[in-house]
Amino acid sequence: MNRTSSLLASSSQSKNRWCRSLVATAICAAATLAMSATASTVIYTQDFGSCTTSGFAVTGLWHAATLGACSPLQPGCGLYFGQDSTCDYDTGVQVSGTATSPTIDLSAYASATLSFDYRLETEFSPCLYDFATVEISDDGFATSTVVADQNCGAPVTLDDGGGWVSASVDLSAWAGSAIQVRFRFDSDDELFNDYFGFAVTNVDVEGEPIPPSLSLEGTNCQDDVLPGEPGHQIAVGVWMRNVAAPGATGFQGFVEFDQSELVYRDDLSSYTAGPFPLHILQFGAAPPFQVEWAAGRLRLDGSAAPSDPPSVGNAQLATLIFDVVDECATTDLSFGGYPASPFFFSELSIYGTPVITDLEATGTLALDDTDPLVTCPSNITVAADVSFPICDVSNCCSSHGGTGCSDGACTTTVCGLDSFCCVVSWDNVCANEAILFCGPIVDPCNGAIVSFTPTAADNCDVSPTVVSTPPSGSLFPIGTTTVTCVATDDCGNTDTCTFDVTVTPTNQVLADVKLLVGTFTAPTATRCIRFQADDCSAATDESIVFSNDGLGYQASGPVLIELPCGEWSSLCVKDEQHSKWETVGLSAAGDHWLAAPQVVLVPGDDDNDGDVDINDVTWLIFTFSAPAAANPCPFVFPGPGPRDADFSLDGAVAGEDYSLLSDQFLTFSSCVCTLPSQGSRFDERRSLPISEVDARLRDHIDLNRDGSFDAEDVLLFETQRGFPNTLSNRLRTERPTGSASRTSSPKGQTR
Repeated sequence: MNRTSSLLASSSQSKNRWCRSLVATAICAAATLAMSATASTVIYTQDFGSCTTSGFAVTGLWHAATLGACSPLQPGCGLYFGQDSTCDYDTGVQVSGTATSPTIDLSAYASATLSFDYRLETEFSPCLYDFATVEISDDGFATSTVVADQNCGAPVTLDDGGGWVSASVDLSAWAGSAIQVRFRFDSDDELFNDYFGFAVTNVDVEGEPIPPSLSLEGTNCQDDVLPGEPGHQIAVGVWMRNVAAPGATGFQGFVEFDQSELVYRDDLSSYTAGPFPLHILQFGAAPPFQVEWAAGRLRLDGSAAPSDPPSVGNAQLATLIFDVVDECATTDLSFGGYPASPFFFSELSIYGTPVITDLEATGTLALDDTDPLVTCPSNITVAADVSFPICDVSNCCSSHGGTGCSDGACTTTVCGLDSFCCVVSWDNVCANEAILFCGPIVDPCNGAIVSFTPTAADNCDVSPTVVSTPPSGSLFPIGTTTVTCVATDDCGNTDTCTFDVTVTPTNQVLADVKLLVGTFTAPTATRCIRFQADDCSAATDESIVFSNDGLGYQASGPVLIELPCGEWSSLCVKDEQHSKWETVGLSAAGDHWLAAPQVVLVPGDDDNDGDVDINDVTWLIFTFSAPAAANPCPFVFPGPGPRDADFSLDGAVAGEDYSLLSDQFLTFSSCVCTLPSQGSRFDERRSLPISEVDARLRDHIDLNRDGSFDAEDVLLFETQRGFPNTLSNRLRTERPTGSASRTSSPKGQTR
C-alpha cells in the first residue's frame, strides 16, 4: 500500500473507530440500516378517524360519514357520496361531486403507489350511467388522468358489486412531482339512483425514496465559464443528492475523464465551503495529496467537522474545471474506484460507515460553445403580386369548424356545388372542391409572396437549423418588412441576422413589343416606350432594347415593366417620339399582368399627338438627311424632348422614313387617358400658313415660296429626292382614317 492509500485507509479506519468508541454506536448502526434500506416509505395516509373530511375538498353529496350506519362491515369513518338517511344517492335529480385530496409531495421518491378501501354500488351500467372515477393531477386539475374507473379504459377497474374492496394504483408516472388525488361520482341522470353510491377510506400513498447519490453534473454545450481565461473552459459539479435522515458526514469520489477531450485544471478547481470542509486531498497540493493521481483520474474527499451534524438533502461538494481540447467532440465523466489495497469506492459515509450510494455520471456532454454564422440574403425589393393561389391566402383549402371560407367568391362557387359546405361545415370534401374549382384571387395591391434562402455554417454542426420570421414563402404586405433569421446549431448556440423585404405598390406587366421600322434599320435599337394602364396615373416610361428581326421590325421579345398596382384591363403603348398609340388587353397571370396580343407600334407621329398629319410632314422635310435625334427617357414633347423623324432607326432621316410616314399619313390613334398635345382635334388641313410654322422650319419647307406649306411643297421635295408622289397625292386627295384605341373623347374630338 502506497502512502496515499495508507492515509485514505487510516482516515476511513479512524472514522470507523469513532463509531465503535462512542456511545453512539447504535446511531451508526441505525444510520447504516436507514441509508441502505430500500423499503417503501409512507408518504401520506388518511383513515378519516375523526370523521371529518381531513383536508379533502368535497362537493356534491361527498361528506365525512360514520360508514357503519349504511355499511356495517366497515364501522370506521370515511368519505361517502350518498345520503346517510336513506343510504343511497336518490335525490330526485341528477347528482355529481368530487372529493379532492391535499397536495401529496412525491418529489423525493423514485416510485409511489396509491391504495384505498372503497365500496361502490350503482345500477351497474358501466360507462353508460352512474360514473365513478379516481383521477390524478399534478397541476391543480387543470389537466388530469383517470387511473381507475368501472372498466372504461383506465388501468385499474373499480368493482361495482357493492362490497368493500381494496384498490392499488401505480403512481410511478408522477414520481418527482407533487400530486392530488380526486374521487369523482356522477349519476348522469335522476333515474335508478336508489343504490348505496361510493364510499372511500384508508387512503394511503407509499413510495420508494430516491436513493442517495454522488452525481457529476455538467451543462451540455456549456458556454466558456471563464471568459477571461485563454481557451474554452467547462465546469463539472460534484454533488450529493437525495440524502435523507440520518444524513451523511463525508464522501470520497474517484472521477475519470478522457484526456483526449479534456485537460484538467487543478489551478482553477475547488471544493465548496460546506457541508464537508475537511479534506485530505487538496487542489494544488503536492504529491501524495494531489487531486489528479493518474492520467485522466481525479480523487476527491471531504468530511464534516466532528462537531457538525450529518447533512441531508442536496449539496454541491466541488467544482472541477477543464480545458476543452476539441469543441466538436463529445465527452463524459464518471465515478470509478481507487485501485489500492483494500479497494476504495466512490461513496457517501456517515461517521465513517459507508452508505449505499448511487453514482451518477454526467452523461454525454457536447462541448461546442461557438455560435454558427448565419448569412441573410441582401435586401429584397419586389413588385406586388397580381393574383394569389386560393390556398395561399385563404382557409378555403383546409377543413375547419365553420361554414363557408374566408374568400367570398370561393364560398359562392363551392356552396353552389355543395350546399353542405355553407349549411353544416366546411369539411375535407369542401376543401378539395375549393382546390379544384376556385381560381386564383386577383388582388393586385395586397402584397407579394416572397421566397428566400438564408444560409448558415457552423464549426461542428454540418447543417444548423435556420428559422426565419416571417418565413420564406409568406405573404408580405406592401411596404417594408424586416425578416429576422436565427441559426441554431445542435448545441443550441445561435446567430441572428436581418434583412428587409420591400413590396412596392406596383405590378409587373409582361409585354412583347414590336416597332415597324422597314427594311433599312440598325441591328439593335434602344427606345423609350410609354406604357399606360386604364387609370391615367398608372403609367411608366421604360428604356427597352430592340433587335432587328429581318422582317421589317425591331422586336423586344417579352419584357417586364412595372406600373402602379391596380385592377387593370388594358394597356396603351407608344413610342412618344415616333409612333401612334396601340392598345392591348391585360389579364392576370400569377404574379404579373400579361399584355396580349403582341404590341405593334406603327411610326409616323413625330409630334407626339397620336396622329400622322401635315404637322408631322413638316419635321420630316426639315430634318431630311440629318442624323437621328437623341431619345431621352422619359420622353417629353411638347417640352424638352427632341422631335425626330428617323422612324426606321437607321441613324438618319432618309427615304425609308418618307415611306413609313407616307404609309400612315392621315391616320390617328388615341388612349383613353391621354389628352391632345397640340390643338383640340386631328389637323385635317391640306395647307399650313407658313406664319404658323416654327420659324426654324419656314425656309426649309416652303419650297415654292408661296407663303404656305402644302402638297406643292411636298411634290417639289419628292421630285428633288427622286421619290414617288405618294405623299403629295395623299395630301391632295385623301381623308383621315383612325385607329382610335378605346376612344372616349367628346363628339368631334378624336384624341
